[in-house]
Amino acid sequence: MRKVFVTGASGFVGLQLVTRLRQEGVSVRCLVRKSSRRAHLEELGVEFVEGDVRDLDALRRGVDGVDTVFHIAGVISANTLDAFLAINRDGCRNVARAISECTGAKPLLVSVSSQAAAGAGKKIPKAQRVGGEKYRSLVEEDAPVPFSPYGKSKLAGEMELRVYAGSFPITILRPAIVFGEGDSATLPLFRIAKRSPVFWIPGFAEYPFSYVYVQDLVTLLIKAAESGERLSADPDPQDPAERGRGIYFVSYPENYKFSLFGKMLGHAVGRKRMPVLRCPPLALLTFAAVAEIFKRCGRHVPLDLDKAREALGGPWICNSEKARKLLEFRPVADLQEEVNRTARWYADRGLL
Repeated sequence: MRKVFVTGASGFVGLQLVTRLRQEGVSVRCLVRKSSRRAHLEELGVEFVEGDVRDLDALRRGVDGVDTVFHIAGVISANTLDAFLAINRDGCRNVARAISECTGAKPLLVSVSSQAAAGAGKKIPKAQRVGGEKYRSLVEEDAPVPFSPYGKSKLAGEMELRVYAGSFPITILRPAIVFGEGDSATLPLFRIAKRSPVFWIPGFAEYPFSYVYVQDLVTLLIKAAESGERLSADPDPQDPAERGRGIYFVSYPENYKFSLFGKMLGHAVGRKRMPVLRCPPLALLTFAAVAEIFKRCGRHVPLDLDKAREALGGPWICNSEKARKLLEFRPVADLQEEVNRTARWYADRGLL
């Protein structure tokens, strides 16, 4: 890679990616909105294109003359499915269209989707269970079955990209729950671990979850650009191998029950003990419904109905064996160490 274009550059994952690319000497052009925080990006010496993923002209300027495009921009919270689709689906379509209209060599596209696009893990029939495992992690060949508006919008974005798979190379990454320095989405979990007498588990079922540290995701983004598998130009939707070609799940190799993750958070913020309690589904949904009212009034809330339904609809587990096998993907440290590192980052900035 010599010159790249990054959408969502001022966001959590995007900023970490741009920082790594500049450290490696790559020339970076960033799509930013008028309201985007640019101070750190300016320090990194990047080029700016002002606009967003709904602005096709800005995207055309962004992709012109680059060899790689990282499409990271998206929304994780919205009031309606249409609001999700306007960014997560239409953004993918606009980025792909802008690339397809390049007059010279067309750049490679690496796009960040989500495990939510594929749905939750699979329950293993009792007769087929080995070693007490109740659930099977998703693999890329599984037919996607999203059930939340967010997940449906991310899958819709993937389908828009498939339309252009014969025009230029495309790779899609589906990360599990992403955490790390600078993330506002998982910060409330660290605050609960620090301030609450107990850590709450959603629902009565004890589901496992998959996680990925942001720096590991950044590493795989770069590896996928350099040597990743690409989407098939005309895949057979009934062929599992074709369905999963060009797609990678991204997660730690092990899955962790949410109660264990809560105890890891407690350890990271200095708690000697982190008691856990189950939150009944009705109580969780009621709390989320109240939070939804505040969200629709323009307030930021850590939990809405969409996220509550997802939490209750687990297990959110995926298998990143394909990325480990084909791209030699390895997390830089164990999960507890990275949770500790993230907690220190929050604490140093007075966020806990």
